[in-house]
Order: sequence, then C-alpha cells, then structure tokens
Amino acid sequence: MAKHWKTVFMFLVMMVVGLPLHPMGAGLNADLWASPVPDTGQTKCYHASGNEIPCPTNRSQDFYGQDGCYNINTPSYTKLGYGGVELPDTAAYPQWIMTRDNVTGLIWEMKTSKDGVQNYADPHDADNTYTWYDSNPATNGGNDGTSGNGTDTEDFIRALNDVNYGGFNDWRLPTIQELACIINYSIPYPGPTIEVAFFPNTVASFYWSSTTDAFDHRNAWIVHFCHGFDYKYHKGSYYYVRAVRGGQSGLFGSLVIPSGLNRYFNNKDATLTDAVTGLMWQQDTPDNEINWSSALAYCKELDRGGFLDWRLPTINELQSLVDYGRCYSAINPDFFLDTVAFYYWSSTANAYDPFLAWIVNFGGGDTSSVQKNYGYSYVRAVRGGQDRKLGHLFISAPLQASFLPI
Repeated sequence: MAKHWKTVFMFLVMMVVGLPLHPMGAGLNADLWASPVPDTGQTKCYHASGNEIPCPTNRSQDFYGQDGCYNINTPSYTKLGYGGVELPDTAAYPQWIMTRDNVTGLIWEMKTSKDGVQNYADPHDADNTYTWYDSNPATNGGNDGTSGNGTDTEDFIRALNDVNYGGFNDWRLPTIQELACIINYSIPYPGPTIEVAFFPNTVASFYWSSTTDAFDHRNAWIVHFCHGFDYKYHKGSYYYVRAVRGGQSGLFGSLVIPSGLNRYFNNKDATLTDAVTGLMWQQDTPDNEINWSSALAYCKELDRGGFLDWRLPTINELQSLVDYGRCYSAINPDFFLDTVAFYYWSSTANAYDPFLAWIVNFGGGDTSSVQKNYGYSYVRAVRGGQDRKLGHLFISAPLQASFLPI
C-alpha cells in the first residue's frame, strides 16, 4: 500500500510541474487535463416535500448532500469583444459580441435583435429558427438532416465563419453536453433557464445541439431553455441555435486522451475515476430503486474505496456520464457493468417545483424531473470536485477526484 501511494504522489507531482505521464503502463507520453463540470447554479436547499430549508452543513443532518450544499466550479462568465478582448461586465453590444464560460473555456455567440421578426440575413438574429443539417458524414451521425436555403444549421455556421465572426472562423454547433452546461438550474420555469446577463435575447424554447440521436439518426438532441431539460427531435424541425467555439477533445474540449487509453480508470475497489472530469464514481448500481431522500442518505453513508465523502451527483455531474453514441443503456458498459437502462437520481431540485428532483434516463440519455417522495430511481454515488492548489501551482488532473490509480 505504501508503494502504491508513493506512486500516486509522484503522479501528482508530475502533473504539477507539467512532466509527461505514462498512464496505465501504455508507454505513451500524455499530459492529462481534467475538464471541470460546471456547477448547476443552484444554491437553495429543499425538504423532500418541496419546502425551502437552510442548507444542511453536517453529514448527520437530513437532506445533507443535495445540490445546494455544494458550490463547486461556480458559473462564471466574461464578456468578450472582437478578437477575444476581455470587456467589463458593464459592456454592451456592439462592443460585446461573445461570452466566455470561465469554467469550461468555451466561447459563445451573442444573440441580438429579439423583436419577433426573423432576419436570415443576420445570423445573430435571436428570432431565427433553423432545421438541423450537416452534410459531413463523419459528424452527422448517419443522417444529414433537412437542408434549407439559408435556413439550416450548416448555413448558419457557414455564415459566421465566412465573415470571421469575432475574429474567428472555427464556430460550430455545440454538443448536447456543451449546450446543457450553460443551463442555470436555479432559474425556474418559464425561464429562460440561463444567465441572461451574459446570454441576452435567449428564447425560452428549444435550441439545437450537434449531437445525433443514437437510436434514431433522423433525430438530434435539443435543450429546452424554458424548463431546462434535454431531449431529441426530428432534424426537420425548426428550432433556435447558438454557436460555440473551443476544443472538442474532452467533455468541454480540455482533455486529450491518447489513442489506446480509456476515459475511465478502474481503481480495483468498486470505484472508477473519470479522466475527463476528474470525478470518482461508484462502479456498481445498488439493486433497488429508492426515493430521493433515501438516495441522499445512501450516498452520504457510503464507505467505498477508503473514502467517506461520497454524495449524490448534481444533474450536470450525472449527465457527464451519458454516452450519446449509445442507447439502452447510454453509458460505457465496459466500466459501468450493471447500469440499469432506467432513471438515476441527481441531487438537483427542480427550481419551479422543488417537490421534484432532476433525473437522468440511462436508457435513452435524456433528463427530466420526478417527485422526490413518490418517484423511485436508481442511485450512483460520486465524490470529488474540490479545488486542488499547492502554493501557486495548479494540480491539473484529476481536478475533481483525489485518487487516480497507476
């Protein structure tokens, strides 16, 4: 055991000073950078009945471990001008044309002219809706969708890149996980469920992602900024769009996993560490479905891998496990061996009706919310998320878990 922890310590030191790593004995030089999962924005705590309560501060208290008890990777945004110049929060259009998510590093297009009139000559017009279309077989999921005449998503992205919008020509449609990460779950229906101070003119409706439905390639994933849920709809439907730029190598573009290596590290103690997010997960699924209160209690009482700080994951953390290239079940089966193609609890309450809590369906991958007391779902515990700093040096991975097997 002493030798094992010495190896872990050396691994962390190598990450701090930026030395090349040789994970899992693969013989490859690789710098691993974990991608932080953004906080949901939820700061209030609730009883299972839906009544607001002071957030519990001790693990012995009832309802400890819900989303509002933690503030990990707090949402933070910066207004940007042409070329990515940082602007003060007081900046306004036309100087302000982009928004950077300081947690994920992604840069988002700004929407304008929300007046109820569509103007396809202006791709930033907030009222424009588009059909989903991608002519590239490498990225369209096996179905190119429905083309238009300046009215499909490929036309929209081309219009931005042709004029080097903001000084850049690498704009694209966001993945479903990227789009979902800007939902603010503290904002109730009818929304829009987003920080409107940094994402003005957002319509409380459906927005396209670039992700094709793995079950039916005629559909693609959307986020509904009225409620905050995601689902999949026919590519011929007309929905709103918001472009993004930034890398796509990890969950939010900040991790490169070399070929031949796995995203998940099996710790050999019924836990897994996610190299993409740095979070450590319970590997197995307990046999029985339980209600939300029992799920919170189960996680905070779990003793697994020598750790006692397990908790019920937030909706963003739980959604990070979804593999949108799979269905029934929508998770990597090589590591999460007994995942049930059914609903799993998150710790995040529904802000409109806190009697409900958000869940992820690991059958299809979609999110929704159900009654805390009477809804019964499965549970998978998580740990990690603490900021880890050593002096002025930043330990880059695992950013959110404190253990990585070597």
